[in-house]
Amino acid sequence: MKLMESMLLRWSLFCIIILAITSTLFFGVTYLFQSDYIQARELALNEKSRDNIATMSNYIAAIHDEINQIVGYGNYEIYEDNKAAVWNDLNEEMNEKLTVPIKKLKEKSDYKSMQTDLETAKKLLTYATKKRDVQGLIDAHRIIHDLDYFVFQGRTNKKYFAVTKTLEGQVRHEVNIQR
Repeated sequence: MKLMESMLLRWSLFCIIILAITSTLFFGVTYLFQSDYIQARELALNEKSRDNIATMSNYIAAIHDEINQIVGYGNYEIYEDNKAAVWNDLNEEMNEKLTVPIKKLKEKSDYKSMQTDLETAKKLLTYATKKRDVQGLIDAHRIIHDLDYFVFQGRTNKKYFAVTKTLEGQVRHEVNIQR
């Protein structure tokens, strides 16, 4: 009986130690990610006054809403056929609803990394509509999504694509316009 109690005690102690180590590693890595993320976010937004940040936040949210209607939540599937008539409608709307607002947002930002991300998104959208390339639309959405949720809204409970220079310090998702 004492042998069983001793083995049970050792097993319990082993489980507690493993749990403690696992928790420390998980929360430590999470903290490091959030620390780097918060630092990048503050750097990106530190360049502008609070009024301008609010304006920029409204722009990016509106752009994100528009691009979500195009490719978000599975909507991209209607663009998988590059001969589909929906591409004609998209060509007409793209300039007014996406590329012009992205250009205006880029002009409001004086943070080079954010300007690079916005220019990349704009080029992807232009290329995607010209060549009827659904992946270009998806890639542009991911850039706008990360900027909206993780830079301007400061949310960490959304899917993170890690494709922006603003947050990653480099363009990890290379944009190949000559696909």
